[in-house]
Amino acid sequence: MEFLESMPHTGVVSKAIRYGDIIVVVRGSQSLEQDIIKRILEVYQKPPFIRRQYVFSKSEVEQAKMLAIGSDTAPLDEVETEFVRTDQTCRRCLSGSRVVSAHIRGPRKPKQHFMQTIQHDMIISADTARLLLEAGCPSSDLVPARWRGEDDQFYLISPERTVPRMSPQSEGVFVDEDHPCAVCNRRFSGLLTVPQLLRYDRAFLESLDKDECRFYWSWEYFGAWLEPENLNPQFASVGRPKLLATKKCCKILRAHCKRQVEAIPVFPDA
Repeated sequence: MEFLESMPHTGVVSKAIRYGDIIVVVRGSQSLEQDIIKRILEVYQKPPFIRRQYVFSKSEVEQAKMLAIGSDTAPLDEVETEFVRTDQTCRRCLSGSRVVSAHIRGPRKPKQHFMQTIQHDMIISADTARLLLEAGCPSSDLVPARWRGEDDQFYLISPERTVPRMSPQSEGVFVDEDHPCAVCNRRFSGLLTVPQLLRYDRAFLESLDKDECRFYWSWEYFGAWLEPENLNPQFASVGRPKLLATKKCCKILRAHCKRQVEAIPVFPDA
């Protein structure tokens, strides 16, 4: 990794970082970004691939009525989940299927209060679940995640509700436009990371109750889907929706689980 440039602009901290041929530009002003790109062209004689990494202020996170939830801790890679079809399940790609049970197969009992599985599901401790339930979170959004047969130690977050489609004004969402599902028309993102800048319909966000403690799935799936005959017929999609949470839910998670929780604010469209 090589730091190419650090160009001072009033009120902005930004760097261009090279990973092989990939240049990552941290959010700054538009003129700063153009200055860095110009410099890269001069040095490498070819345009870079730009991925904008947005950095959100504390006030942006605290004021958001909804946030995308993730974790930057090492994922649990020995978790088995069982899905069932619902009335929202697509008959072709099987998106909309719901997790009804989870089993943690690792040899050691997890110690964190908030964990991400390798399938990008989120698991919380019983203490965290209790705080969410006391704040009004529906018990139907939490599925027991058993470890060695114990069903009251951990819970997997599996929301019943799905939000409307993301606004096309969202940025950093790389979607496969060439292969939508022929039935539900879902377009799957090729990235499993949280999108860089999420935007949703303003009226929908304003309709959310500020005192509600609830989780939601995104309508979009992130990953990919294959023809059902090429995968386990129980679940054709190898992608997962993003976990979204209301402000109250996120506040509890961040207070109890501290640095284990990564929260990305959701913004209204213009």
